[in-house]
Order: sequence, then C-alpha cells, then structure tokens
Amino acid sequence: MKPPAPVTMSDLARHLGLSTATVSRALRHHPALPSATCEAVRRAAEELGYRPNPMIGALMSQLRQRRPRALVNLACLYAEESAGNLVQAERDMVAGFQAEAARLGYHADAEPWPPPAGDEDGLVRRWQARNVRGIFLLNVRADRNLNLPWEKFSWVVAGNMAGTPALHRVGNEIHQIVKLALEETLRLGCHRPALAVPLTGERRQGLRWAGAFYGNWLDLLPNAGEPPIFRGPWHEDTFRQWLHAVRPDAVLALTDDVLAWLEHAAPANALKPRFIHLAANSSRFPVPGVCQDFPAVGAAAAQMLDGQLRRNERGIPAEPTTLTVAGRWQPGPGLASGTPSNSASSAA
Repeated sequence: MKPPAPVTMSDLARHLGLSTATVSRALRHHPALPSATCEAVRRAAEELGYRPNPMIGALMSQLRQRRPRALVNLACLYAEESAGNLVQAERDMVAGFQAEAARLGYHADAEPWPPPAGDEDGLVRRWQARNVRGIFLLNVRADRNLNLPWEKFSWVVAGNMAGTPALHRVGNEIHQIVKLALEETLRLGCHRPALAVPLTGERRQGLRWAGAFYGNWLDLLPNAGEPPIFRGPWHEDTFRQWLHAVRPDAVLALTDDVLAWLEHAAPANALKPRFIHLAANSSRFPVPGVCQDFPAVGAAAAQMLDGQLRRNERGIPAEPTTLTVAGRWQPGPGLASGTPSNSASSAA
C-alpha cells in the first residue's frame, strides 16, 4: 500500500480558495497581506499536515537573494529626546546604519520616536507605503510596551530596550569594554577604581555596566573587597558625598559631567582620582578611556536586517541573537592621581 502523497502548496491553495502565490506569501508572513489571512493559512497548513520542502525553500531563497533590492527600504527609529553626549553616539550609529544599508543595496531613513502627534499607526502606514521591510530600533525610550506590528517587519534593537519583545540585538561589548578599562587603569598604577553611571540608563540596560564592573572587579581585584559603584541620584552633591566616603583613586564613567564633578570635588592642588571614560570617543575632551565603535554597531544592525530579509524572516524570532562590537583603548591626559588640575577644560 502506497503512503499518502504529501500535501503540497497547491493542495493548500485549493483548499483555501487562494492563489499559490498568496499562500506562499502568507506562510512567510509577508507584510502586504492582512494578519488574518496569514493566520488562516497557517492554521490550514497545520490541519492538513503541510510541510514545506526544504530543498525548494533553499532554492527560492537563493533566487530571492539575486533579485535587485533597490525598491526595498529600511528604517531607523531613534529617540528624539536623547540627552547629553549620547546624542553623538546615536548619530554615529545612524550614520553607520545608513552607510552599510546603502552598500548592501537599500535606502535607509531615520525617524524620531515618538512620531509626530503620537501617530504610531500613521508611522506604520508610511513604512508600508515606502516598502520598508526592516526596522532598527535605536535606544527608543518607552514608558509602556511598544504597540508595533512586530509580525509585519524584520527588527533589530540596539542594546537592551524596555517595551520590546525578545528581538535580535546589536550593541557594544560592555563586559569587554569594562574589562579593558579596568586593566588599563590598574596598569596606570591605580589600586581602587570605582564606577559611576546614571542609574536611569543602567536600569534600561539591565544593570549591565554595574554587572560587568562587579564581575571584572572580582577577577582582577579578588582581595580588594566590595567594588565601589555610585548608585545615588545623578547629582553633583550626591556624587561628591559618595566620592569622599569611598575615596577611589580612579573613576570609570560614561559621561563628561563626572569629569567636571571630579574637578570640583577637592580644592586646587589636591590629589584627585583619575577619570577614565567608558565612551571616550563621545567625550568633548581628549581623555583616557575606551572608544566604543558606534558606526560599527549601526553597520551590524543593517547586516542583521539584510540577513533576515534574505531569509524572509519577520516578526519575533524564535531564537533571538545578539551581536556585540568590541571597544579599543585610547590614551589621554585626563585627571591623574597625584596631579593637580583646576578645571574640566584643562584636561583637554
């Protein structure tokens, strides 16, 4: 007795009264089709026992990769209200994203979040009208879960963002950056480095900077006691109180305001802790620290979206991946232990 013939896509199309092309698109969650159609096709495929032929799927994927993509667009959604020197970092990521997208054959727009008048539906309609298929979410702040049609697009997120499902992510290698900064700080002769990062941003990042500092501290300074981390409100007076209580000989930080606070923390000619920047290429001053390659992070986002589009992957991935970019050490004058300094500008 012959085994039953496998259910084909043509069988599925006849059962549903749809064209084979529509069924094929629905099984790939094509953004041009209504979600209800895609769901109906998926349910029918399960009921009839339809299984895609992997050899045909691989062949079609190769054919789709050879098609010109001049009409396919990408978009970068960034936080309009970004503050401080993080603005330049985000600009660098956008520039890297757009340059790599152009190299790969796409056009990439950058749009602020939230959209004008809070019109999220209008934003999605504009994406669809421009044939945008992939979205790069760049540090979008959200006080609630983002209500975006995840199933219609390919997505990549920068860092850890509240309000989003588990998506593919790109970012800087925080553990490596902190380890490199600590190793170089110890090489400079410091023995008690500390960490100071804004708590609000840390929570959005899942306390990854503090976690990386804590873990690397235990590896590099196993007998030095509890690692000193500034956890108070992000204000100069609070920082000064913490500094006098902890008395570190170096402070690792992400922002230039810590440099100014260190300048004001002690009288002239007093010994001051070294200032080590964890994003030295974002600083207004030639300070020592680790340079984060923000353009490379943006370029990696474009590459990840390109890979998803080539594989016709949309929506929330079953197994999200994370791609990180390492930092490099940048020497610089900054504030040195045992060296008096009179102003933040003198560090330049």
